[in-house]
This record gives sequence, C-alpha cells and structure tokens, in this order.
Amino acid sequence: YVSIRANSREQRLIDSLKKRGADGDYQVKEMNEVLNRETSIGRLYESVERYARGKKGIVYAVSIAHARRIAACYSAHGLEAVAIDSRTPASERRELVEDFRRGKVKVLVNVDIFSEGFDCPDVEFVQLARPTLSLAKYLQQVGRG
Repeated sequence: YVSIRANSREQRLIDSLKKRGADGDYQVKEMNEVLNRETSIGRLYESVERYARGKKGIVYAVSIAHARRIAACYSAHGLEAVAIDSRTPASERRELVEDFRRGKVKVLVNVDIFSEGFDCPDVEFVQLARPTLSLAKYLQQVGRG
C-alpha cells in the first residue's frame, strides 16, 4: 500500500476541502473543482507509473468528468484505461468489464460503480483519486484489490 504523505501537495489539496455533502462526506462539487485538474490527474498517472507499472487496477474518481479525464490521460500515456459510469450502457459496461478481466483493458476508472459487489481476484492495485471521510466507503473501495 502507498498512501500520500501528511505534508504533501495532495494532502494539502484534500485538507482544503471544507464543504460537506448531506451524507457528511466531502462535497462532490468542491472535490471536482479542486481535483479535476490536469496537474492533479498528471500526478495520479505518475503514481501509477511509479508504483503499479503494467499492473491491472481500479481507479475511483470524484465525478463522471473526472473519471473520463483520468482514463484519457492514462490512455494518452499508453496505459489502456476506460471510464465506466452510470451513463455507460449495460451492454457496453459488460463488454468493458470482460475486456478488463481478460487483460485487454488494464485500468477501470469509475465513480462508485465498483465499490460493492464487484469481484476480480487479479486486481493488482486500487487508486483512490477520490478522497472520502467514510471508513465504510474506503474499506469497500480498497477491498476490491
């Protein structure tokens, strides 16, 4: 497991999040404004490149737009990544998940689609590009890997 350092740029960004949603977790709109930026997404890719190069993984994003930007960034760097979200048709979602299971796709980027009920034993890394104050959500997400 790799976690961000207490005094890192990433931790300072998370510490800047002040608004809370109805569930008490970080507010999605504020997270998206702070984290859905080229520099933040570039650092996410650098982390995968450094610690999980060539491995199969799942990335949890803040929003659909964030998930799509992450997948586009990773793909632009030669890492086969796809974004799956609530707008992805069921048949396409099944096909993309099957491509992931077969290794054709290396990274699934999603917004809470694979937090519960998804099992793929050969997942080698999980990247939380979406901070959370919820221990239950955190455990569900990291438990996929």
